[in-house]
Amino acid sequence: MHRPSERGFTLIELLVVIAIIGVLSAIITVVLSSARAQGSDAGVKSALVSARAQAELFYQANGNRYSVSLNDTTTNVCHPTALAGETKGVYAMLLNAAEAAGVPEENIITKVSGKGGSGGEGFVTCHACPAVTGPGSCSGLNSNAWAIEVPLKDNLPPTENPDFWCIDSSGFSARNVDGSRLSLGDTRCL
Repeated sequence: MHRPSERGFTLIELLVVIAIIGVLSAIITVVLSSARAQGSDAGVKSALVSARAQAELFYQANGNRYSVSLNDTTTNVCHPTALAGETKGVYAMLLNAAEAAGVPEENIITKVSGKGGSGGEGFVTCHACPAVTGPGSCSGLNSNAWAIEVPLKDNLPPTENPDFWCIDSSGFSARNVDGSRLSLGDTRCL
């Protein structure tokens, strides 16, 4: 009696197919992860473009100043309660940038000096200085100016410290590679 031949896949063929599927899924995971990080970074940049426009509206409404004094919060363009006439500050855009970067709201720094005034990894930092003529953290180039720095998810090239996107009132807008650049009272990204 002759049995019809039953032909199936060999164990080797099955293992090769499984290995190919594994390699393809690893590649897709890396590509999607990179695309997700780039999308997040695009959200940060978009929020900061809006912040720049809002800061200039606030500047005009606030008597051509980004901040009136170091102690006053309502006239500091970065502060959550900033209001000049009917023009709000940039805090709503800071929230949008923080959300895109995965930074919690409690890690948004809007102080110019003192405890918590310097950002870094995991922080969104916004500094605004009043016009100052004497010595201090807001004198010189930092006088009557602002800067915002937000961490990026897609570090190019990969480094130990995260890259940041930084914009300031001088018109600068670029990636700060390998770590935070804004220190206490800084209102310039470079």
